[in-house]
Amino acid sequence: MQTHGSYKLQVHKHTVTFIAYDSWNYEAVVEWGNEFKGIVMQMNNEPWVCIVDLTEWELGTPEARGYLSELYIWLNNQNLKYLAVICGLSIQRDILEQTYKILTKVERKYCIDLDEANDWLKNVGF
Repeated sequence: MQTHGSYKLQVHKHTVTFIAYDSWNYEAVVEWGNEFKGIVMQMNNEPWVCIVDLTEWELGTPEARGYLSELYIWLNNQNLKYLAVICGLSIQRDILEQTYKILTKVERKYCIDLDEANDWLKNVGF
């Protein structure tokens, strides 16, 4: 099946910024996850943070959740310290709160916009 959905990943020092666009199918989630893992492995287990911008994302298919759960279990052991999430829709936050429970070693904050996310991460030392 073809990938449906797109994303942008950017790295600046110890901050990974992830922006999701459109609706995602399983193939898009796996493609993103593989690229994301490659970036995380380059962090060499040093502390890092992530900004997730979902303001242009339209959700994903249910079969993608299993893969995301596996990815989050892996991320929980990759020295991710803080996760700033910008949601466009309240349903996104509701869904993410369920899957982000796996990230037991990560402090999360839901933000209104990129400025709030950057301010929070700056205040916690990143």
